Amino acid sequence: MFVTPQAESELSEKPKREELDAVLNEARNQVLKALNLPTSITDSDLRLQDLNPTFQVRLKAQFKQLLIDEELLRRKLVPSFLS
Repeated sequence: MFVTPQAESELSEKPKREELDAVLNEARNQVLKALNLPTSITDSDLRLQDLNPTFQVRLKAQFKQLLIDEELLRRKLVPSFLS
């Protein structure tokens, strides 16, 4: 996997990393709830093995969507604070 220098820099910053970890955790919980599974199961649980699309694909898509939603919200809020 290729990581840009900017992304690598952000991942090494503890506050930014903690924020991304929280978003990833939320994405995981949302995917599991959509599958009617408890959020306490591990990623290696047998119920996640035969999914199509796979759990990892679903998680990646949900993570991406949450990041996009967060960015859109930030862009809407910033101009209102500047007015």
